[in-house]
Amino acid sequence: MLIEFRCGNYSSFNKKTGQYAVCGQKMSASSEDAGLLVTCPKCQRDCEVPIPKRTSETPSGQKSRSRPKAPPTLEEEARIAKANQTKKAKVPLPTTAAPPKKKIQRCPKCGGVLDQGGVCNECRWVKPRFAKARQSLDEMEMEPAGMMLWFSQILSEGIPMKVLCRAMNVAIPLLLFAMMAFALLIVGGLFGGLLFLLLFLSLLLYAGLVFKGYQFLRSGHAKLAWFQKPFWYGLLGWCRSRNWKSNDARYRNRNIVSFQGDPITDEQLLQHKELKSAQVLDLGGTMITDATIEQLYKLKHLQCLVVKDTSVSHLAVTRLQQSFPKLWIWH
Repeated sequence: MLIEFRCGNYSSFNKKTGQYAVCGQKMSASSEDAGLLVTCPKCQRDCEVPIPKRTSETPSGQKSRSRPKAPPTLEEEARIAKANQTKKAKVPLPTTAAPPKKKIQRCPKCGGVLDQGGVCNECRWVKPRFAKARQSLDEMEMEPAGMMLWFSQILSEGIPMKVLCRAMNVAIPLLLFAMMAFALLIVGGLFGGLLFLLLFLSLLLYAGLVFKGYQFLRSGHAKLAWFQKPFWYGLLGWCRSRNWKSNDARYRNRNIVSFQGDPITDEQLLQHKELKSAQVLDLGGTMITDATIEQLYKLKHLQCLVVKDTSVSHLAVTRLQQSFPKLWIWH
């Protein structure tokens, strides 16, 4: 049996009426393909085959009339009663559920179909969280993310970040210089010399942190310096020792999924259903690659990610970090 239907996809935009015009291409498909997606030959987009409604009419359009039957005899009644008893004794077969329909995501700009990467096939509109998933490090516009974003939000409290950074970059060096002069001129001696050396090293450390902070905001090629790694990896060890619990009530009962040190591959990892609700994902020391990072864009609840000692590239980590600024990543 053939099903005739028309394509309901948007084809063009009418500026006079301010509405989208429907394709309206007439098509036909077999009744076995009801509920599936087919490609329209006119607009070249997916279109769902409608499910036909069941009617009690014959093909000629007239209602079928049942002929009156003669009353059954005593032998027929006994045979019918015996058949009904055997039907009740049989266990009913489970009904097969219809296959789930494929959910189609459409572009809010032109109504086109979005692919798995969140890109419209018509106007090339991209979902915000997929905007930087295909960019290179040179064309990527860097923004504060991870711990830098959290630290700036804690310090600013309504003050513009640029103003706060300029004030700190002036006030902190002046304070350290004043303390260094106090250690040499007032304290003096061995203790004054040690205090001066300690303050001088603190000044160098602060200058290095400021330089690396501006580097992370300007270039996607920036990586952790040798003086940043002990603090960052020490923070990772402290979080693991506390089982990723925090004093904040929002982060006390996190859903933790850990495969730390397991020889698990990309295909094995993606088969685990608990990844969809993971808030902390520890993949340190596993055999995962960039293929796993591409699948993490679908996770909406992820807060912390560990891909240290893996084959994941710096490019994949930077793309994920810039797409999800609130995510903390150890790489």
